[in-house]
Amino acid sequence: NSIVTNQNTVAGVTTQQYVNTKGNYSYYFSGSYGFKMKGDIYAGFDLRTNGGRYVNFVNNIKNTNNQSSVSLGGNIGKYKENKYDVSANVSFGYNFSSSSISSLKSNFWRQEHTARFNYYFSKKFQAGTEINLYLREKNDAFTGDNNISVWDASVGYKLFKKNNGLISLEVKDILKERRG
Repeated sequence: NSIVTNQNTVAGVTTQQYVNTKGNYSYYFSGSYGFKMKGDIYAGFDLRTNGGRYVNFVNNIKNTNNQSSVSLGGNIGKYKENKYDVSANVSFGYNFSSSSISSLKSNFWRQEHTARFNYYFSKKFQAGTEINLYLREKNDAFTGDNNISVWDASVGYKLFKKNNGLISLEVKDILKERRG
């Protein structure tokens, strides 16, 4: 059994009561396969799925939320030790969501694309950049522009004899498009 909330709003005042209920669960699965191609080139693909059910109460009405998603992706890259690494990832997925107390359509397609480049000036000093594109279908719940680009950059200096430590300075979301 899970402890969930019963949220009641009357005349603009919201109160919460904790209730013992059954029916909550979640799951996650991820599988991937990668392989080396010609020279320093590698590639791979992955399959992911997750979901769950969350039961709560709103104004004393039982609300059952079901959520699941599935995605298929691929990647390719090239790596030259202490010189550079470059990679690109693509992912296509679909999200399913329903609530027993709402009729809003909140299923949607999504895509995520990533390009990454790191350059090693020496065995110790490196700089890199990454851009992520998130493309999401509009739906009843999210009618605005759901597409964003997130660009990050960093410089780093490796520590210790085996270079297994790293101090880095990172700039996140240079384009200021991340939404929370």
